[in-house]
Amino acid sequence: MIRALGDFTTRLVNGCSVGMHADVYAPYGRFARPAGARREIWIGGGVGISPFIAWLKDPSANGFERVTLFYFFTPGREFPTVETLEEIARERGAELVPVSRGPDDPAFVQRFKELAAENDPNSIKVSFCGPQGLMKAVRQWMRTLGIPDRNLDHEFFDFR
Repeated sequence: MIRALGDFTTRLVNGCSVGMHADVYAPYGRFARPAGARREIWIGGGVGISPFIAWLKDPSANGFERVTLFYFFTPGREFPTVETLEEIARERGAELVPVSRGPDDPAFVQRFKELAAENDPNSIKVSFCGPQGLMKAVRQWMRTLGIPDRNLDHEFFDFR
């Protein structure tokens, strides 16, 4: 996915076309799906949704019935669309919770609380990719609900 956010990515988007050959030298990170988790919570903020889409599209992966994916987005700027993500999640058996109003959005707060109440908080693994401010709020909710900090794996980004 390429989103035109600045000069370089705008030129990149404008210069790409369907069928064009590309050499890709990534990913460079070590962000991986937790092995053997009994309950997975994935949180993607903005373009931070990308690794979760990759995990959902991995044909060798399974166990998506244990996954709840929270997609934080700004209305009118979401990419991919909520409808596209709903289709991908439905095909793999994962639950998608779109969140358009930040970490205090009732869609997030209510479902996050339910997941913590329905499961042993020690068995919940949280995977996060998004901006640091959102991660701070997620950590606070985890602590409030008794989910240990050690159960959070993250990649975060900041615009430079």
